[in-house]
Amino acid sequence: MSLKLSNAYTDIEFCVENENVSIQTLSFFGKQQVNSKSKGTHSCVFLTGGAYFARHFDRNAVLGEKFTFVDSKLVQEIDKQKLIITEQSERLLVRSVYTLYKEFATLCVYKEVENISKEDIQIEGVSPLTLFGVMDEDKKLPNLWKGYNTHCSEAMFEKTDLNAEGFRGFARAEVERKGKYSVTSNGTQTTKQYLPMGILEKEGQGLLYFELSPEAGWHYELEFERGEFALCLTGKTFADNGWYKVLKAGETYRTESVRVVGGESLDCILEHMTKYRREVRLPCKHDVPSKVIYNNFMENTYDHPTEDMDASCSDEVAKYGADYYVIDAGWHDKGIGHSPTHEIGEWKENLVNYPSGLKKTTEAIKAKGMKLGLWVEVQSVGIYCNKDAYPEDCFFHVNGRRPGCNCRYQLDFTKAETRARADAIIADMVSTYGPAYIKIDYNQTAMGNDCESGSIVEGAVQHVKAYREWYKAIQEKYPDVLFESCASGGMCMDADSSAQAAVISFSDMPTYFTVPYAIANQPMAILPEQTGVWCMPVRKFRETQTTDEQVIINMVNSFYYVIHLATRLEYLSDVQKELLKEGLAYYRSLAVAKKTALPVMPRGFTSVSDEVVCTGMKTSEKLYLSWYHMSDGACEVVEDLRRYGAKSAKLVYPKNAANEYSIQDGIFRCKMQGESARAFEFEIEK
Repeated sequence: MSLKLSNAYTDIEFCVENENVSIQTLSFFGKQQVNSKSKGTHSCVFLTGGAYFARHFDRNAVLGEKFTFVDSKLVQEIDKQKLIITEQSERLLVRSVYTLYKEFATLCVYKEVENISKEDIQIEGVSPLTLFGVMDEDKKLPNLWKGYNTHCSEAMFEKTDLNAEGFRGFARAEVERKGKYSVTSNGTQTTKQYLPMGILEKEGQGLLYFELSPEAGWHYELEFERGEFALCLTGKTFADNGWYKVLKAGETYRTESVRVVGGESLDCILEHMTKYRREVRLPCKHDVPSKVIYNNFMENTYDHPTEDMDASCSDEVAKYGADYYVIDAGWHDKGIGHSPTHEIGEWKENLVNYPSGLKKTTEAIKAKGMKLGLWVEVQSVGIYCNKDAYPEDCFFHVNGRRPGCNCRYQLDFTKAETRARADAIIADMVSTYGPAYIKIDYNQTAMGNDCESGSIVEGAVQHVKAYREWYKAIQEKYPDVLFESCASGGMCMDADSSAQAAVISFSDMPTYFTVPYAIANQPMAILPEQTGVWCMPVRKFRETQTTDEQVIINMVNSFYYVIHLATRLEYLSDVQKELLKEGLAYYRSLAVAKKTALPVMPRGFTSVSDEVVCTGMKTSEKLYLSWYHMSDGACEVVEDLRRYGAKSAKLVYPKNAANEYSIQDGIFRCKMQGESARAFEFEIEK
């Protein structure tokens, strides 16, 4: 018997034979990406005390815990369809939920594991999705694009040759060789080292993108075993993350969700992942892409703002029609002798830096026609905070002791008292100062927390889930406030967090000339229209002179995203101030297009060694591309844009630039001098 789930783009077929169910094929746009010739394990559930083979995802993964097929159910909805496959062992019931939306190719999967026994069961891992026979036609392994995502170096994808990573495919079926390549992350900052995603690439078989929605620690691995190449999206496990969970009798555990989509190009992958992300994202009443958000932190006050600095900055910022003026870290607590961010917890205004009271500054900002923004970090308490400010039960504990990170202690949002205090912090900020914008930051990672129902990693998972529920509720409670999600820049750019956020800080990268490399790859991580990108035209602390091209590059960096304008704008020359005004006007003109435009990557993934970088987006009528020349000297950019149907080209920023450019038969050429950036629009043939 076979089971199928399909739409106009995607087909997945299951085989049910001898009470065993397995994924046989998975195709995107008519091209088969998965073809398992054996009966691979469909549901891998690892229990403490089970007897494992040497490999985790062997087809006979767990001795004594064999699942048999029970039934399947196809659920048709207006915009999607679900296939629910139920399997059962003596102790567990597993429901695998596969979802396909009508309008795009992305396949979404999660599992529910129910304890149907009368005893507690300790789970050490549940794989939401394992695919055997991935891109395995000629036994040559595909390449893997892995997303590095370290602090100030986000979304840097690098290609790994799996054939050189300790295992190789063999054409002879009788030869058994096992190999494994894995990517693992731990801690409550879910994307602090890697993005929980990857792309498999193989000539002739296109690309296969996969993504997990982590809940703290996460893991995926690639294996070659018994003649087939396998992709194992495991989520979190005991062996890899130190996770286990006690499942009580009658209790159900739901895994992380995962997504896969295949295609011929990165543009194809981006199109369908972007449509999916827009579909599942929470509604937002704020017209974010049209807003100019000024933040006083970067290359300016950092964590020591003062009322004099904000007075002079806000005078200048108001001249550019900024919508929001955000006072970042430092408005709170004393910070005497060290950073005020190491004292956070009480959230009392800093009378050292604001001797007239913070409200005088906030009211002055509003009087200049801008809405107020304030920074806060509700998950943390600084190590210098009043020790009696919070009950001990509000904190993370490991073996009864508070773990520390980055001069902070971690608060536990599973506790009602912690959530109540976070509610009170936001309520006090709103009632006292009236912010229309609140930036909620998170500058630490916590590895675990004592937990009655599992390991310390499960304790961290429960906190992350509870915090996300709180974050969703606080936005609902204050619908007129625009909330920004930040985690040392982009250290929590996971799928579930981004689905809730109106704005996500993408990076705290302090150098404007490294930003293009990151934002060129950024659309793989989160939606462009929710991505906050720093625009830092004045580098006060590093250079005494700002060049015109620095202003231009900073403006171009933010065009297709959400601008976080920063620095001391009064230091700009008259010419540079006009360049900034022109850039902000063009940024605002793109607001409508950004809501439906699809990101494009004409040059594929960008590396920091690239001399030329390109970012862009497209609508049904126009192609928008920005080009960067990232070194001294001169170059001619040459790019084939025929696949986009580009015909006429127009230089739109800066309008008066003297660059020579042309487009003929879809081939675009542009001469660029030195370190520079230019924005173009192209009409598209219909």
